[in-house]
Amino acid sequence: TAVSWKVTSANTIEITYADAVYADDLANGLSQFSVSIDGNAGTPTAGTISANGKVLTLTVASMTASATNNAVTVLYTKNSIADQFLESQYGAPVESDSAANSVDRDTCDATAAPVNGGNGDCGSALEAGGECQPTCNSGYVPSGKTSCGFAGVVTHATCVPTAVSWKVTSANTIEITYADAVYADD
Repeated sequence: TAVSWKVTSANTIEITYADAVYADDLANGLSQFSVSIDGNAGTPTAGTISANGKVLTLTVASMTASATNNAVTVLYTKNSIADQFLESQYGAPVESDSAANSVDRDTCDATAAPVNGGNGDCGSALEAGGECQPTCNSGYVPSGKTSCGFAGVVTHATCVPTAVSWKVTSANTIEITYADAVYADD
C-alpha cells in the first residue's frame, strides 16, 4: 500500500510504500503509471526502487515547484505481465489504485531573518513555489524575495545597504555613499 506521493525535484516523484515492493522488470512496466502534470497525462520515462524496497522513484516530465496551476497526480494500474507489475515482499501483486493520487510538495521554514533585517511575512510553512518578503532595518533594502523550491529547499533574500547620497566629484566620477560597507567580488 502506498502511503505518500511527493514531488522531490523538477523531474522526480517519490512514492513511499508501507512495505517493500519489487518488480523484476520495472523498466518495461512503467506504462502502469499514469502521471498527470497540470492536466497533461504521461508515462514516466524511468523508475527505480530503493534498496529497502519502500520508495519508488519515477522520472517524469518537467514540473515547477509551485502547486498553483500545476497539480500532479499518479495512478497505478497493475498490468498482467509477470515481472513488470509491483509485488509485495511476500510475492502478492500490489493492487491498482482506485483513483489518481495527489502528489504533495514540501513546505519550507522561511522564518530565518536575514542579517540586518526581520522575517517580515515569512513563516514556518511557506508552500513550495511560494514567496515571502522579509523586512530590512533602516539603511537596508531586500535583495528580492525569499522562496521555497523543491524538497523544502529555501532560498533566502538578503538585506543590502542602500545608497544614502550621490555626489559628482569630477567630470567623470560620481561618489556614492552607502548606509553600510559594500564590497565587490570582481
